[in-house]
Amino acid sequence: MLLKTTNHNFQHYKSSTLSRRIQRRMQLLRLSRADDYVARIREDADEARALFRELLIGVTAFFRDPEAFQSLARIVLPKLFENRTPGDCVRMWVAGCATGEEAYSLAILCREYLDHLPSRPEVQIFATDIDERALQIARNGSYPSGIEEQVSNDRLKRFFVKRGKRYTIVKEIRDMVLFSAHNLIS
Repeated sequence: MLLKTTNHNFQHYKSSTLSRRIQRRMQLLRLSRADDYVARIREDADEARALFRELLIGVTAFFRDPEAFQSLARIVLPKLFENRTPGDCVRMWVAGCATGEEAYSLAILCREYLDHLPSRPEVQIFATDIDERALQIARNGSYPSGIEEQVSNDRLKRFFVKRGKRYTIVKEIRDMVLFSAHNLIS
């Protein structure tokens, strides 16, 4: 049913994960029988899409895994940018980017690294996800003030513009990242 409505196949997902997410949707709708929920999904495309979004585990944060980003900065980026010239383009791909925090974190890390190079190649980061709603948030690049816990003050000042209770990624960083819908499995 989800394949028909959302064009995404969840047959390889863990059954325990599927069951938990379906149970959560059933509780929200106050349905106690699985048959009732199946009927609901068949009749209500909006509910099928809600379950689809529930199944997409969109765990993301700026610099979510600090050790991984430290390794990127210390080991990977020096090798990646070695012998690059201003005419070169370094391309990277962030698969399953959700709402864009990790893709923008990578762009920020690259910008910081490039600041120390005499010649700077162009950087293009392709960030993909299957959730169009998440991608729209990523493209907007506007995040709640809670990111203050994830992003240092120096980075907030340099790479974000504060607007009310939200932080928006600066154009220089947004221009490094291209967000697009893509299903890794198909």
